Amino acid sequence: MIKNRIIPFVTLLFLGVFACKEGPAKAAETPGMTNLTDFNAFYMRFHRDTAYQTAHITFPLDGLPANADSLTMGNEQFKWQRNDWKYHQLLDDDEFTRNFLVLNDNLVSESIRLKNSNLGLVRRFAKMGDDWYLIYYAGLNQIKGAEQ
Repeated sequence: MIKNRIIPFVTLLFLGVFACKEGPAKAAETPGMTNLTDFNAFYMRFHRDTAYQTAHITFPLDGLPANADSLTMGNEQFKWQRNDWKYHQLLDDDEFTRNFLVLNDNLVSESIRLKNSNLGLVRRFAKMGDDWYLIYYAGLNQIKGAEQ
């Protein structure tokens, strides 16, 4: 039963990491996509302003803790709480690779992988009304089958 839940999660995580090699500005220029300038502005402010960041997270936030075990992954019940939230800053591009997958005009998935490793994290952002929000966060975990 747990294996049946882990496989889709790992597949989604793997696809998110490797599906898109361009940042959100480049992805927004693809035919059929609207301009994601508002997402880019949100993304930069999200990492500079702690009050703005916490105001733009849907707590309790779905996701996974760092170093999650198979039981936590299979349970799909983990929630980040406002009191436990650690402020997210932009990560150094020399140490991490960042990929964005624009699913539609209102949903962007971001995968960040530690270079030369099989560790990565995933965040999903959604536009609700006029604002963007973080709606999912999986902390730093092993990515099965990732390229070294």
